[in-house]
Order: sequence, then structure tokens, then C-alpha cells
Amino acid sequence: MLYGGVDIHKRYSVMSVINERGECLETKRFENNRAELQEILDRYKGETFKAVIEAGLNWGVMYDMLWEMEGIVDVKLANASKVKAIASGKIKTDKIDSKILGQMLRMDYIPEVWVPDNPTRVLREVARYRLFTVKFKTMLKNRIHDILLKSHIEVPELRDLFGSHGLKFLESLELKDKNYDILLKRQLALLKQMKEEDKEMQEVLEMELKDRSDIKLLRSIPGIGKVFGQLIILEISDIGRFANAQKLCSYCGLAPSIHSSGNTSYHGKLVIGNKWLRWAFIEASHSAINVSPYFKKHYVNVKNRAGTSGATISVARKLATVAYHVLKEKRDYIELLPDNKGHLPSVGASRSFTPDSCQV
Repeated sequence: MLYGGVDIHKRYSVMSVINERGECLETKRFENNRAELQEILDRYKGETFKAVIEAGLNWGVMYDMLWEMEGIVDVKLANASKVKAIASGKIKTDKIDSKILGQMLRMDYIPEVWVPDNPTRVLREVARYRLFTVKFKTMLKNRIHDILLKSHIEVPELRDLFGSHGLKFLESLELKDKNYDILLKRQLALLKQMKEEDKEMQEVLEMELKDRSDIKLLRSIPGIGKVFGQLIILEISDIGRFANAQKLCSYCGLAPSIHSSGNTSYHGKLVIGNKWLRWAFIEASHSAINVSPYFKKHYVNVKNRAGTSGATISVARKLATVAYHVLKEKRDYIELLPDNKGHLPSVGASRSFTPDSCQV
């Protein structure tokens, strides 16, 4: 068995070949294409390889390429920050990095990152792009409101300024200042384009995920609708890879860091995690607080001692915990209702369904 440590870059990579005794047989730089990679592997015909790369901007291309190569029986994706913590050095070069990766793979020290299949990775990018369009639409709407305010335009009472009637009103405006008028029309054009992009991406996701029963389970949780349900499922992929709900919360970046020395312990900032899941659960918590008596009561209890931000994070963490159990146990969410004194039920207490308004 040979071990290949690959330090990848945008246009080229460096590969070190390590044998069972820990000897470096070769360190070679190659362009990121199959031909040059195959040329290195052909020098060791009859040998089987295990390979490792670090998670980075373009790891997916090299990861798929390595799996397609004959003779490679396993490919691991390493957590770059944890690799640095395990084997950092004062001297850092591409050759040294590839040798370190190869040696760590040989000794089974790789802090491995879980890798979903290629179709799931592609759908993740679609879902993330859709969220980008949603955030961009919100930014455009805020800018339009700002232009109207600065132009002293009195907005009619409409349920939605950016609905069909509201857009007709905005498009009919002729602002006195020509520059503001140009800005308004450009913002409206961009908003229209983003709406079309959003609609197209949503159609793709609905077509690809229409048979996923786990999304329906997630949508039984207050605050989680179609958009968040699709994103959460694609980011989690396999709930079985998390040993418990606390592991999922940590992966989502919703668990506080702990600093402990001697008899002193305190909680710090949130741990680094999946930014998309953290955003989804935090945004979903705002809706959950409004529609769910259970999450509303929890929010109020925590707010009294931790403030608004702390309470929102706590609700998001509880949503992630509920999502874990819903997916793990394959059942719909059941609301825990406060009693007539406003107290939340204890663990194991009887449960009852909430009103239909909670089924978001």
C-alpha cells in the first residue's frame, strides 16, 4: 500500500508518495489534469494507493479525479485547520505540506471531513445560489425604500410594496432628481431579474427533491418552510453521521465554545460551523417564535437572562435539536404546549399537536 498526500492549488498540485515504512519515494508537481496525474501513478503499477487532500476552494475537482484513477482505493478529505493544529511547522512549502499529509494518512491521523456524493454537492450549490438571490432581493428592496425616503415620496398604503400593485406604482414614478430616478429604475430592473432567477432555481430544487420525505418531516417543525427545509436537508445530507443532537448543533455553529482552566469555566463565542445551517436555523427561529407557543415561551425565558441575541441563538439551537430527532426518528414534530401557568413541560411529559398555524 502506498499513500499519496496531495497539496492542491488552483492550477497545479504537489503529490508526495509515501510507502509503508514512512519513506518518501517521490514528490512531484503536476498540472491539475488526469494525464499528468496518471503519469505519476503509472510509475507504481501493481501498487494500490490511498490519497488525501485538504478541504479548500476547489477540492471537489481533485477529489473526483482521484477517485476515477485506477489503483486508488480510497480518497480522504482532510480538515485544513485541524491538520494545521496537529502538524504545523515554522517552514511551510508545498512539498512539505504534501509529505505531512501523506505521513498523516499512513498513520491514520487524518481529521477527516465527511463528503456527500457529487449530485448532492451540485444541488447544494443551487440551494446556496438561491439563498444569495433571496438576500440580494432584500438588499435591493432596502435600497429602494431608501431612495423613496430621500426623494420625499409618499408611499400608498399597500400590503406589499413589491407586489403587483406596488411594482406598478414604483415603475410609474418619475423622480425630480434624474440621478435618483436612474437609480430607482436600475434597482427595479435588478429586482425583477433576481425574482426570475429565484423562480428558476426553486423550480430546479423542487424537481430534484420532490420525492424527499425527509423535507416533509422538517416542514412539520415551526419556522421551517420549503426553502429552509430544502437547504437543511442538502447541508445535512445523512443525519446518521451525527451521534447525537449536540453534534449537529456544533456542526451548525450553534454551540458555544467553552474555556476551562482549573476551577474557572466560561462560555465564549459560538464555535465555527456550517454558516448556511446556522443562518437557516437562526432565520427560522424568528418565525418559530411567532407561531409556536413552546418556542415563544422558551424565547421569553432565555431572553430574561441572556438578552435578545442569546435567546434567538437558544431557539435556533433547540430547532436544530428538534430537527435531529425528527429526521432520526422519521416522524413529524409534535408541539410541547405550556401549561395553564405558562410553564414548559418537562422531558417525557405528555405531548399534543399545536394548531395548524404551526405547520409552516
